[in-house]
Amino acid sequence: MKNFVTYYPTENPHLLSSFIEAGFKTYLLSPKILSRLGESSFEEVLLACQDLRKRNQMIVIEFDAFVREGDWDVYLNLLDDLIQLLNKNKEEDLLTRDCFLRVHDLGVFSYLKGSKKGDLFKGIELVLDHGNHNSVGLGKYEELSPSKIVLSSQLSSHKLENVLSQIEVESEILLWGKILLFYTPRNLLSYQFQKKMDKTVEAKSEESPHKGFLLRENENGTFMFYPKDLFLLPLLDQLSQMKENLSFRFDYRFLNFSEDDLRAAVSLFKEEETDDSFYKNEHSFGLFRANKTDVLFKKLKNKKTLRNQREDFVGEVIEAHQGKHLAIRLMNQSFTKKDQLLFISPQGKEVTINPRWIKKASLEEKEEAHTGDLVLIPFVKGMTVKSVIFKV
Repeated sequence: MKNFVTYYPTENPHLLSSFIEAGFKTYLLSPKILSRLGESSFEEVLLACQDLRKRNQMIVIEFDAFVREGDWDVYLNLLDDLIQLLNKNKEEDLLTRDCFLRVHDLGVFSYLKGSKKGDLFKGIELVLDHGNHNSVGLGKYEELSPSKIVLSSQLSSHKLENVLSQIEVESEILLWGKILLFYTPRNLLSYQFQKKMDKTVEAKSEESPHKGFLLRENENGTFMFYPKDLFLLPLLDQLSQMKENLSFRFDYRFLNFSEDDLRAAVSLFKEEETDDSFYKNEHSFGLFRANKTDVLFKKLKNKKTLRNQREDFVGEVIEAHQGKHLAIRLMNQSFTKKDQLLFISPQGKEVTINPRWIKKASLEEKEEAHTGDLVLIPFVKGMTVKSVIFKV
């Protein structure tokens, strides 16, 4: 029997029966503030816990926010408030005894493990979606005795299989959902737009042709998601053979599903269901299949500044002080004040000059610059950092 994990449908609790029929047994609850992307009030978490307990389902409460030193007491007080609410009037039958706590911050994990607060829960799970990708590092985390390790979604099939063979603790991977590329506790969108941002916006890269990155900001910071959904459901049989105690998470948040879409998506987890025509989102296998990063890099490379192993390549500009100087790192050829140098900017502009002077970083003049040197020459109009230099 496959182990499916998903988020409790707080906005559509009547869909819980559909999840259970499809084989889901573990449900994540995301209290606001304590969970990085949580939107549920403590009262909603309580109602969900009671509902799941009554149906004999596994409960996992997320406390996966990164806790900065100055906010330590705030988060622990919030956790105390949640514990008191869940265990209210249940001195002999604590509701938290049926709940796992899922944490991301290693400091929080270390504090709770073995503490009175931590002992109130059935177990403590450790999220490593941006942690170690190597079996040695994961083995060290396993020594901390988490009840489960949540692995990164950026592992290839070969790497994942190798990691799973090295650790014994129960593990979990993202099967279907958005790939989180970046998370910081800082409020980057509010800073950029000079107003509070508590919604999802779309962004594009200034350095590549890629667009459609989802950005979200809340009280816990800023999040960036990959444009395409991770969709490994067609590979479920292959994944299931990697490890017996491996769980598969379906994170439907931010997939922009209607209630009907969500119901149809849940039905796909039933082995007899195969109709995925409702699913229109762009999706991929992420890094699970053969690595195709070379294809991406070809698109990103700036042909105007490629060196192509040319023998006449001198070096590149690492600093441009307008009207004063260019700082150059020599990487392949020496040159003198009498040599002609061809500069090519990242935008493709070409300028040929004879440097009037060459100076060391100490501003001492010299006649010749050698490979490995860092030198200053007169400023060349139109040349910026990353401009490349060739000998004519």
